[in-house]
Amino acid sequence: MFSTALKIDQLNDFLNLSEECVLPVNKDVKTYEVKLRNNATRHSTSSTKKVLVGLSDCMTCSGCLTSSEDVILRNRGYEDIAKKLESEQWAVVSIAPQTAFMFAAVYRVSYQTAFRRLSYLLRKLGAKKVYDMQLADAVAVQQAILEFKRYVDISGSNLDGQNSSTITACTVAGNHSFNSTAHVASINRQLPIITSHCPGWTTYAEKNLGPNVVSKISNKSSSQQIQGMLIKTLGRILDTSKLKKSTVVGHAFNGGYHGLENWSISTDMPTKIYHVVTAPCYDKKVEAMRHQGVDLKKLYNRMGITVDAEVFVDDVLSTSDLQKIMELYNIDFDTLPEMDLDPVFTQDHAAIFSQMFGKMFGTDVHVPEPYTYIRPSLKYSQSGGFAQELKQFAKKYLGIPDAEFEETINPDYREATLRSGNRIMKFVLAYGFRNVQNMLQKIKKQEDCQIAYIEVMACPGGCFNGAGQVLIPPEKPRGLPYIGKLLDMFRGQNDVEPAKLASALYHESSDYVCTDQRTDVVAITNTVIPTFSSYVGTDIVGTRFESTDPGQKSSVAALKW
Repeated sequence: MFSTALKIDQLNDFLNLSEECVLPVNKDVKTYEVKLRNNATRHSTSSTKKVLVGLSDCMTCSGCLTSSEDVILRNRGYEDIAKKLESEQWAVVSIAPQTAFMFAAVYRVSYQTAFRRLSYLLRKLGAKKVYDMQLADAVAVQQAILEFKRYVDISGSNLDGQNSSTITACTVAGNHSFNSTAHVASINRQLPIITSHCPGWTTYAEKNLGPNVVSKISNKSSSQQIQGMLIKTLGRILDTSKLKKSTVVGHAFNGGYHGLENWSISTDMPTKIYHVVTAPCYDKKVEAMRHQGVDLKKLYNRMGITVDAEVFVDDVLSTSDLQKIMELYNIDFDTLPEMDLDPVFTQDHAAIFSQMFGKMFGTDVHVPEPYTYIRPSLKYSQSGGFAQELKQFAKKYLGIPDAEFEETINPDYREATLRSGNRIMKFVLAYGFRNVQNMLQKIKKQEDCQIAYIEVMACPGGCFNGAGQVLIPPEKPRGLPYIGKLLDMFRGQNDVEPAKLASALYHESSDYVCTDQRTDVVAITNTVIPTFSSYVGTDIVGTRFESTDPGQKSSVAALKW
């Protein structure tokens, strides 16, 4: 009846809440004097401050990431978020692909229907706009490619293990800085690069592993945070701007602003956007609490908006949270009407952006056709498709023959090895914590020096099998022709896991376009992100990870499974 996805009450590696905190308690050095107290004040009461422990405090604890999940689950946050969607002046929601395709698989509807029904549901709860996340997923992959390319360029394209310039985990080291109008970053670390997409992995690494491992984690934000950046910047530009001329004639890509000579801030638009993201796991709630080190005040000042503080993602709902909300309000998913999604980036966004910041785009921005979903990689897209797309980039950029991912240790640990003579470069998919252990053993012992990139996910099977993906299926699900065809792929299996069916539906029914061929992705990557970064004074899609393990326990023995 239920998915076999990882659930908090079924974890065999669950750690109880840790009493050890990595942040020392501030000691008061004041001296005190003991005095006699008047009996008249013996029974008097004094006011004391309430002690609150929030998620940000939880993240400084040395306990396992699942301890954070336990706190979140006990807080039953989905009820509060549902109320906030109704009470906030301007609430918007972004739907992760894992959420929509899981609903499609469980309720036996097309993914378009799932997206549109969820759109209606969220609007009824109070959301003013509802988006998908296909653009953010693609931008995240493109950012990972650019980051990887920098390290390739630093170390050189010679992959011979005997040469000091080889791009391997054992020998590559560099101290390189790249300059942009926004950011000067000093690079001094070794390959492989490990994805930062999974907060389960990154939180565990920060709390339990030393800097030798943590320093290898990518310094690019996940698609969730990139989606938040797009909503809180581009979304705000269009939503808060009121064109004095309603008709847009021409475009702003070759210097023409016909019909866009002036703009002003709408007086009836709230300055704060309450942004909720749906996600396949509860760790994404913890990720939203991370301080990214990005201050949007300067950017907002340029837009004429005054905001005290702003985060990219205000709250996170898991896929199963949405079903719980429907149960809470006695809503049947099968009978929900449908409403279209809102586009994240359009030519209107591009035109207003160009006028406000004086930046031109090299070509018109084309957005995906309505009712289509473009996944970020050709294969293995269930968790973002990073390893697959970086492998394809390395093949083309370095002129190495292609190779497919092959199962090695177990089905959740796959490697693709690009070879050209004595030149070797490996890309790894490592899903589940036992494979995190396998991966760390290889890095620690330097058993495999050719690993260049590792896509790590905490959940076995990847994001479609996340702990927040558990849905109760309807008693009599309807069948669609293509759902039946997908079920044929699993013929011989008594009960097809919804996560597997959702992942298969995602790869079979969505489309694929290489990220560098998408004009919207190129516009965001080459123009929007550098421009915004110059205003905030740092990489607006960057992040950082630091080891908070007090003992610097980077050895494999430190893994407490």
